[in-house]
Amino acid sequence: MRFSREEQGDNSRQASSRLLTDVSIHPTELVFNDTVWDVGRAHIGVRPKQIDIEGFKVSRPGQYVAIDGTASPDSLSRVTIDLDHFDLDYLFETLAIGEAVIFGGTATGKVYADGLLSPEPVLYTPRLHVDGISYNHCVMGDADIVSAWDNAAKKITIDADIAGKEQRLTKINGFIKPMTEELDFRFRADRAPTSFLQPFMAAFATRVGGEVSGDAHLWGTFKDIDLEGKVYADNFNLTLGFTDCTYSLTDSVAFSPGLIAFRDVTLRDRYGHTARISGRLRHRYFHDPTFKFEISGADNLLVYDIPREKASDPWYGRIFGRGGATVEGVPGRIDIGVNMRTEPKSTFTFVLDDTRESVDYDFITFRDRDKARKDSIAALDPTPREVRELRARAGRAETGPPTEYKLDFEVDIAPTATLNLIMDPVGGDKIVANGSGHLGMTYDSQGELEMRGDYTLDKGTYTFTLQDIIIKDFNIREGSRIRFSGDPYAARLDITAAYPVNANLTDLDESFKSDPELNRTNVKLNALMRITGDMRSPEIGYDLEFPTLTSDIDRKVRSIISTDEMMGQQIIYLLALNRFYTPEYMAATHGNELVSVASSTLSSQLGSMLGALSDAWNIAPAIRSSKGDFSDVEVDLALSSQLLDNRLLFNGNFGYRDKSLNNNSFIGDFDIRYLLNRAGTIQLKAYNRYNDQNYYLKSALTTQGIGVVFKRDFDNVFSFLRPWLRKKQEKADAKTEEEEKEGARP
Repeated sequence: MRFSREEQGDNSRQASSRLLTDVSIHPTELVFNDTVWDVGRAHIGVRPKQIDIEGFKVSRPGQYVAIDGTASPDSLSRVTIDLDHFDLDYLFETLAIGEAVIFGGTATGKVYADGLLSPEPVLYTPRLHVDGISYNHCVMGDADIVSAWDNAAKKITIDADIAGKEQRLTKINGFIKPMTEELDFRFRADRAPTSFLQPFMAAFATRVGGEVSGDAHLWGTFKDIDLEGKVYADNFNLTLGFTDCTYSLTDSVAFSPGLIAFRDVTLRDRYGHTARISGRLRHRYFHDPTFKFEISGADNLLVYDIPREKASDPWYGRIFGRGGATVEGVPGRIDIGVNMRTEPKSTFTFVLDDTRESVDYDFITFRDRDKARKDSIAALDPTPREVRELRARAGRAETGPPTEYKLDFEVDIAPTATLNLIMDPVGGDKIVANGSGHLGMTYDSQGELEMRGDYTLDKGTYTFTLQDIIIKDFNIREGSRIRFSGDPYAARLDITAAYPVNANLTDLDESFKSDPELNRTNVKLNALMRITGDMRSPEIGYDLEFPTLTSDIDRKVRSIISTDEMMGQQIIYLLALNRFYTPEYMAATHGNELVSVASSTLSSQLGSMLGALSDAWNIAPAIRSSKGDFSDVEVDLALSSQLLDNRLLFNGNFGYRDKSLNNNSFIGDFDIRYLLNRAGTIQLKAYNRYNDQNYYLKSALTTQGIGVVFKRDFDNVFSFLRPWLRKKQEKADAKTEEEEKEGARP
């Protein structure tokens, strides 16, 4: 840099002098908003009322800004700013002029400044092309911009044509006043993207998408803007934060100052299921929004979709509903009310594990021995302190308190919905059930979850595990019940579950061999488990059920298994080895326990492998044998599934028995039910039963049946007849009203 003084003299005036400055810029690097730019060789000369710029250029790979020309009061003087793919994001992020005007894209073109030092400078660009112009990080398309500085109004006028997808054209014209931070734009959009609204809907939506067409007016300041107009939204979609459900709509939406409103618009979830929605969002220049959305006529609509890997609470699932809901709130608080009935394919999992996370202790601390040297190098950073502070401020995201949610659910649960209760996530103890009932659920993110109501189980399984040795699926008996009265962890259980087993009575007592009431000693039985009491510490009782034995034989068996301790021991043996525990006085048994253990282990391993093949089918194989030569081997395969949107229920048991006394070695039992209505109160049922000729004196090998099942829960005969009486009364009232109308006619 060189300074000199220019002397001016006059005979009649006092001599004066003016400072002249010449700045020579050598090639160097400039750190601008965390990006390194190369500065080329240039010269800047400062004269009285004149600035000459020659060869000033700042560049980085793929883009540059170059400035040449003369700035003076002369209207013929000109400064030219040449942009080549200049990134506008750098400019607006560094200026930090407000969230309302975050523009982006890469600009190419020339900006001219004539008479820059005159009272009325002329600044304009005849064509500035911006690739990928964006607003609030929403890419609108490629823009051609004509812009100029209006010196009288102190504003920058902008006239832009934006070519979006399929060369759809969006026109924008308006102005920005940098001095007062005002803006005013009019849009004529043709399928323009809508994700620029995301910052304004962040209170309840995590994502906004879709396209709009129509006219709109945007005005305000850099920090406070408003919007009015009427646009047609095409596949406008948003994702609700708490439920993680994405909904879309295609309809007209009206924008007026401080209000966005729509009425009776068809809403669709990601599966195409529909509902009607009306809503309004009030705001103060897009600050402090209050919103309320009302959903009605939901038909199998997805209302909750939180997978296990994304769940932050001890519940997750996917729920489809029929009915209505409301979502309303303000920033930091959202209230969700639901009054719905579950639809097919709904699943809800509640984890009842009450374990606490262990605390991590750091026993070893690593120290960076080069820290002092690194700190000294950092101290030599030539970046100006102001720039470093600006970077630090930009890097710190301003995060407010988390949004609070309040939920109030009134849900009628249909048998087509599946409820999973996981008591032990590590061991695998869980209940998978289908049933019906009415549950009220309230939840406050600052409080606790409360559930009230009764859930009556129609069918399901209880997976019983014991130290990873015994893993058995018990079939839950119809009529079992779960009662919620507040704390879901304190729900009351009343569940009976059965596991079918074939076992030999001679393992209990050799006298069964000679009992005249027995054709054979290998009998069918059900190992029963009764789970009652508080869900956190339930009381578990065991029992045995013999569907094919006479009452005398049943009493004889129970006289041997006469204590709770003996009953528990027998259940464990039956589950683990498919045989009775032999009392000490019967130690000389002919059974082979090693073979029983091997067959039981093989069954468990096969069950694990086959169960992983399909989520739609439950597959449970069983191999039983108690002799070392496997001459009494029995193979069973239990199949169950829910098809046709959980309306067709299939349960089957197929197998083979190597029995010389039985003419039919193949077993083929199945039970098919079709729900004629969604509630499952009217069912069409068909079944096939295998006749074990060692148990029944029948000549037929199988028994078949078909029929219609009707179910109705009632406390007395009057409540049973109430729906019929109500319909009868409605018909009578309608007839009376019609007669009154006829009598009133002249």
